[in-house]
Amino acid sequence: MRWMKIGGWALVATIGIHAPAAAHAQSGSDASNAAKDSLLTAKQLARYMAVKQALGPYWGSHPDLLQTARSTAHNLVVSLPGGQLPVGVFDYPALVQQDTALAAIFSTNQFAPTQFEPTQVSVNEALGLLAYHAAQGTALPASSTVGGKNIQLVHQSLMELAAVGVTAPAVQGPACTEAGPASLSSGAAPITPQAAGASMAGIPALPDDVTVIPFYTKPNETPLEQTKAVIEAEIDGHRGVFIFDLGAGTAVLNRSVLQPNAKGGVDTVTDANRSPDNTPRSDYINSAEQERQLDHVHVTVRLGTLVSHYDDPALTAFMTEKDPHRYNAELGHLWGNFGWVFGPRLGNLGPAVFQPFETIVDYTHRRIVLIRLDAAGHRVVDVPAYPPRAQMPLATVPMGAGFVGLHLAVGPCDSLDTSAPARNLWIKMLDTGSPDNDGNILGYPFLSHLGVFGVNQRTHQFILYHTGGA
Repeated sequence: MRWMKIGGWALVATIGIHAPAAAHAQSGSDASNAAKDSLLTAKQLARYMAVKQALGPYWGSHPDLLQTARSTAHNLVVSLPGGQLPVGVFDYPALVQQDTALAAIFSTNQFAPTQFEPTQVSVNEALGLLAYHAAQGTALPASSTVGGKNIQLVHQSLMELAAVGVTAPAVQGPACTEAGPASLSSGAAPITPQAAGASMAGIPALPDDVTVIPFYTKPNETPLEQTKAVIEAEIDGHRGVFIFDLGAGTAVLNRSVLQPNAKGGVDTVTDANRSPDNTPRSDYINSAEQERQLDHVHVTVRLGTLVSHYDDPALTAFMTEKDPHRYNAELGHLWGNFGWVFGPRLGNLGPAVFQPFETIVDYTHRRIVLIRLDAAGHRVVDVPAYPPRAQMPLATVPMGAGFVGLHLAVGPCDSLDTSAPARNLWIKMLDTGSPDNDGNILGYPFLSHLGVFGVNQRTHQFILYHTGGA
């Protein structure tokens, strides 16, 4: 995982079902009870989401005004049956007076700045009630009430709201005292692990369309290293070890080993061709300013027998580069200079790298399987070893500073209801690089328990399979 959400105003809350209703206050305006019973309309919600979508990149490129916005934000409290939910809202009626570009976001989307706060409060109240009643297993408010109507509308737009960074708060219910591995509510039995290097039956020998990449291993792996999916790959012809990291956004490369070259790609760092290195030394990227200090390049990645020529529009847009092919990777000194596990490795490979392929993570056989997709997101070749049995929506959520995360909706206690996907309300980020299920992260415990899963970024689907491969 590269970093958590930055550069915007996000709802971050946990409602304890048995917690007392204590007031919550942050910097800025004093907390106050938010007005309730404001009826949402489909048009209002659509315009709100359009404004939220535009605000992400806007705040990423206006750090000074962002500081002002945070200091003058309204900190509201929505009272729910299980406690109180803090909702932070920028004072947009005042902020639009300070910048015409910000004012244009509202006028272009025909959404008055004064409507932002009541809409945000109503949306978050509906999400909070959904989360509370799902965790408790109790009935929702009647659909004839204003609250019930808002819940219905918001429920229908869960993935669209997640795509603009608005998700249901975490709720601790009586049956869920701590995060655990995923449980399959469909009743399917867990896949029995098999030895790595098992039969390749059902995977066609078509190296231009499908490839199998075994997990890289080494003697005396630490417990932390055993949670990682590690593979060998090539970056601009330089072969090395990488963490397969769905939480990294794109390719994040080791600046101590690789450096930008004159063609916009990377070369190996040597005394003869060493270039100045001013990138920050830190374990995580914690701000937009820090992200801009990294070196940015455009690379080609060889994955087994397949080559990924991919773009990263979010990263390129964040760097205010007009050429859409300009950047798709970054170099820096993250994660203990890439030395925490399997060090020194060449880097981490995030989901942008794998966008051209159906990407199957097979913990059962300890391998990554890539199947080339056509432009519509269909397999170009049949792979009988991995027939899909369930597909659920995959949300692409901007996390700030050009970083996009893949998110999946899950149920209470990180359960995954494949028979009734509408019961999956909590939208959390997939992160094969995380050893834990931590807050809004679905890490190694959740993903490895599934045995085998896949993602198709062209059709925006999270996939489970009938078998664990051959």
